[in-house]
Amino acid sequence: MRLLTIGACLYLWFLAVWGLNYRRVPLLERLELANEAPTPAIVLALGRQAADRLNALHATAHASPWVEPWSDPELRHAFQVTQGYLGTGGPAVPGRLKASLIGPYFRWTSVDGMIDPFALEVLANPDLLPFEKPFVAAHEWSHLAGYADESEASFVGWLTCVRAGAGSQYSAWLFLYWEVNSVIGATERTALAAALAPGPRAHLAAIADRVRRG
Repeated sequence: MRLLTIGACLYLWFLAVWGLNYRRVPLLERLELANEAPTPAIVLALGRQAADRLNALHATAHASPWVEPWSDPELRHAFQVTQGYLGTGGPAVPGRLKASLIGPYFRWTSVDGMIDPFALEVLANPDLLPFEKPFVAAHEWSHLAGYADESEASFVGWLTCVRAGAGSQYSAWLFLYWEVNSVIGATERTALAAALAPGPRAHLAAIADRVRRG
């Protein structure tokens, strides 16, 4: 009975603090989309756009040292603006990327981060590279704002980053490049990689090495 009581209390705590976000109306039902479902050609064109933006942003993004996302006023402001555009409730407060005891688990499973649904803290993979952190932070902040679905959190996080500074934009387009790269054929993947300049290509290789080490 004690175990059942403790379990019930934890479950109610989870629902009250964050779990009821799973009951929100999905974004696809709330947004008015102007285009039809994407075709393979449109997806490939998006990948080329991501490669072009990475090439163009690389120098500017690296003109100054990378800072922790929580300390980036542009990224924090962009998160508030994005929440306003999407018409959510009261704006969520961004959280600092924190290390945790489950960091090795993140490393072994290639998980970039998660939020603690009880304490509402953002827990991050300890091996994240500086140019990965802005998007990962924005993604997790989107969970704090009530977007429980992973694809919705990525969408809101991407919108946040492209409204912020060059480093955050670079991080967002890097994520989008990976997403397109994972759904196109081998021939298109090779052509897309050839469109990348040496800087972004080196960063993609560094991310792949990080994942393999884990």
